[in-house]
Amino acid sequence: RVRQAVAHAIDVDRYIAVSGDDPSWRIKDSPIDPKSRWYASSDYPSFDVAKAKELVAQVKAEKGPITFTVSTTDTTENQAIGQEFVKMLQDVGIDATLEAIPQGSYPTKMVFGQYDVAFVRLFGSPDPDSDYHWWISRNAVKPGEGRLGLNLARIRDPQVDAALDTGRGTTDEATRKAAYATFQQRLSAIVPYVWLTQSVKMIG
Repeated sequence: RVRQAVAHAIDVDRYIAVSGDDPSWRIKDSPIDPKSRWYASSDYPSFDVAKAKELVAQVKAEKGPITFTVSTTDTTENQAIGQEFVKMLQDVGIDATLEAIPQGSYPTKMVFGQYDVAFVRLFGSPDPDSDYHWWISRNAVKPGEGRLGLNLARIRDPQVDAALDTGRGTTDEATRKAAYATFQQRLSAIVPYVWLTQSVKMIG
């Protein structure tokens, strides 16, 4: 419910205004490009402050205050972005603060799970299987285990694993499409990520 609340609380238009990203780069609901043959729409939580507040109130009533740190690198741009995230979370009743981490230390913090919420740019392979290592459960190392974990969001979900393994285990396009549709729908249900914009890269 907290992850759902965070997704409902984040206004991507406010993020775009601060980041300067092109509005056409906005991501709707998936790490897979909408123009890809592997893309499938899903019920990803939309921006909805009232719903975010409702979920936060439920969790607070049962478990007490929701407190966490939002991590970004220490560039001026990313600190401004991080502060905007903090404001959006505070607006729905989450006690959020900003942590600016030197760029050289940031990847280490991510792979060892030393963060609560982090601003990162990942994914984007033309074939979802090439991003398999970011999502499969065996790469979801618990913080404190002392080894690297490329599943940065620490997803441990049997349905995600089954969909990824099905997509990896066949060359049949229809079967792969169905598997990756299930994968995208499951991500929208458990909300390990809040989607913002694509980082458009060019090689010339």
